[in-house]
Amino acid sequence: MPWKQLTKRENGSYFHCITPEIQQRLQQQFPVDFPEAYRMFYSGRHALKFLISHIQQQREVLTIWMPEYYCQHVNRWMQHNYPNLAYYPSHPFNPAQPITLPPGIAATDILVVNNYWGVSEMPIFEAGERPVIIEDHSHAWLSRQSLHSQADYCFVSLRKSLPIPLGGICWKPGGTLPVDPLEEDPALYAAWDLMATAMQHKTAYLTGTEQVEKSLYLGQIAEVEEALDVSHVPVRMRPGDQDYVRRWMEVDVLGIKEQHLAFLFGHLTPSRHYRIIQRQGHPSFGLMLLFEDAAAYTSFRSFLIEREIYPSNLWPDNREWQYFLNLHIDFRYGQQHLEHIAETLNTWNRNNP
Repeated sequence: MPWKQLTKRENGSYFHCITPEIQQRLQQQFPVDFPEAYRMFYSGRHALKFLISHIQQQREVLTIWMPEYYCQHVNRWMQHNYPNLAYYPSHPFNPAQPITLPPGIAATDILVVNNYWGVSEMPIFEAGERPVIIEDHSHAWLSRQSLHSQADYCFVSLRKSLPIPLGGICWKPGGTLPVDPLEEDPALYAAWDLMATAMQHKTAYLTGTEQVEKSLYLGQIAEVEEALDVSHVPVRMRPGDQDYVRRWMEVDVLGIKEQHLAFLFGHLTPSRHYRIIQRQGHPSFGLMLLFEDAAAYTSFRSFLIEREIYPSNLWPDNREWQYFLNLHIDFRYGQQHLEHIAETLNTWNRNNP
């Protein structure tokens, strides 16, 4: 597995470069064929905007309904692009509880539904006078909900799950989307190239092949995020970039996560401080831990960082659910990493009975 090429044990969010040899081996061991006809973009938010524009060409859209608990970066980007947003309550940590249509929603509206961490019960609405349903599977790539969606449209930010500089797709379940020509954007092409460079620098940092400070690639990643924030038009992907993303789409990364989660669930001791968000038969995006107490959350997070485990906080600007951590357990990590995660969590729980 990929961890064998690394000299550092740390566990973190942004991907480093994975060699073509490892990608090919993963593809052979964990093959997958995405069944839908899709359109490719440089981000999930661009894919979402393409879908909204496509819908607007067919019908009037009065209101775009977004879940209250959502990525703050995409939410801010949507607010810049659409003055007609409204928000409805969602259930991010009660996966079996389906959403209900917000009061006042109309057939002239769009409802964006988020598949939280791959464990959400996705709503099924009867045909007729209802809003257009767009599902977001960005933290649920290859989940059964995404593969068997009954929504009108779906989209995914692939860079959450795949070691690619940028990338997102959208599709119409069981159908096709128009092949409209898209604009070119040298600034977004430069963002892809910069992210590819940042991933290379992170690889050098992790393998020790070069003297690279972590601040170098973190600064480059921040520049890429800023470029995405100001990029508001869906852009035609360069052919080489498309090929790079497609190759990684052929790896069943969720199947690997499912194996890793099974290992962790078999080695973790219970905790009174956090709840593991999980659902039988639905492997989650990562090891998802929900805290109720700020002090326990802060202590736990600091303990992990001291041991080179860098969890992501999803999403800090959503104040009702600000004590929520994701630990990455994807294909980058082998058994030594997983044992380190389990030992670290169990040690903190022993120290905090």
